[in-house]
Amino acid sequence: MKTLYICIISALLSVCISNAQIPFDANIDRDFNRGKELFLEKHYGAGRHCFETYIASSPANPDKLQEAEYYIAVIDYMTNEDNAAETLEAYLQKYPYSPMSDKINFLTGNCHFKKKDYTRALTFYKKTKDRNLERSERYDYVFNTAYCQLQQREYESAS
Repeated sequence: MKTLYICIISALLSVCISNAQIPFDANIDRDFNRGKELFLEKHYGAGRHCFETYIASSPANPDKLQEAEYYIAVIDYMTNEDNAAETLEAYLQKYPYSPMSDKINFLTGNCHFKKKDYTRALTFYKKTKDRNLERSERYDYVFNTAYCQLQQREYESAS
């Protein structure tokens, strides 16, 4: 009978302990998930703050850390930060094989295109696979790439 009580108590304690960890695990990703929601709603400043808070909390998930850094880089681009190109390039250096590298190359090219640095813009556009861009971005990609090529007198490539 004593063994039965001990088994029941230990089972209840294990359930309580495992349930106690669920809110903690959910809180780890709270800032990340909130940042993503804010990003999609185009509340970039608040989203950036959430991602920075997430990164500062030393997350254990390297994929989400990489994604949080991606969102910060894109937010810099979307808000026309002066250092957007540097942030995007730093992301590419840190994560050269990121699944988002085509998007980051495209945005980095756009930063240099806006500054009329067509040589540098073309370098990043050439690293971009347009099939990985959204449809609206493809039009900008094709136009900007051709324009850069014309500015560089690469007439055959631009046609």
